[in-house]
Amino acid sequence: DGHLIIEPFEDELARKNGGYDLRIGKIASFTSKSAYTHTDQPTKFQEFESLIVAPNQRILFLTLERVAFPKDMVAEIYLRSRYSQLFNMSQHMGKVKQGWEGNLILEICNFSLDRPVQIAYGEPLVCLDIFCLDMPSKT
Repeated sequence: DGHLIIEPFEDELARKNGGYDLRIGKIASFTSKSAYTHTDQPTKFQEFESLIVAPNQRILFLTLERVAFPKDMVAEIYLRSRYSQLFNMSQHMGKVKQGWEGNLILEICNFSLDRPVQIAYGEPLVCLDIFCLDMPSKT
């Protein structure tokens, strides 16, 4: 209950600064025109081996790892710098609040004008910067 859980955990993905690299799991792909169109259909995530993200294409992905945060830890999510440069995309991708658990659902978009980018299943794509709070959250 009071410990951070990352499953599956790989030692080589742990960072010396208290962070952890998360890998790409299943994906859901859509074009920029249909990205935010409301449908009654749930997003379907599918397994994949490798994929080319075309310019202006958006990809939703589940992290391969499932995380469970105790009430006294939070994290910032950052796109790894290599991908930030390839996608012409900001590095900051959000936060993980205390007490949250599950696979993270994240979105990437290839904002480059003419550069397709290849991604592969299991590739480290984002980094969690993990922080301990002075006091556990009451919520």
